[in-house]
Amino acid sequence: MSDMADSIRTQLIGTWRLRSYETVHANGSVDYPFGSGAVGLLVYTADGFMSGHVMRSGRPHLPSGYRGKRSAEEALDAFDGYIAYCGRYTVDESTNEVVHHVEASLYPNWVGGEQRRGVSFADGVLTLSASRAVKGGTVVHRLVWVRA
Repeated sequence: MSDMADSIRTQLIGTWRLRSYETVHANGSVDYPFGSGAVGLLVYTADGFMSGHVMRSGRPHLPSGYRGKRSAEEALDAFDGYIAYCGRYTVDESTNEVVHHVEASLYPNWVGGEQRRGVSFADGVLTLSASRAVKGGTVVHRLVWVRA
């Protein structure tokens, strides 16, 4: 592993609190998938594990009072307002990315796969980004984190 990758890995280790999560669309418009007050924690351990959670703030309690006895609508609202996954992570120095090797996820399609995030640090702030091609351009998801 190079000094750059070691540097990224060393800087990642610890607990991070979400400052913002925005999506920049191909046409330049910006939205906030979990609202402007999204809440989240991201943890990177020295031994190579990570866990990330992001949720829409102010999510209502389930009216049924218990997750095992909820309506389909309640379940969908809860699912749509939260994302979480965990697993091992590595640093890809050739692309300046952290690679999350997903072992468990609220979104089952990610289990067994990789989530690659561009990494940048500035003044103690961590920015993770992911781009995906869409018709007409590229969408960029940008999550900004500060040390907890």
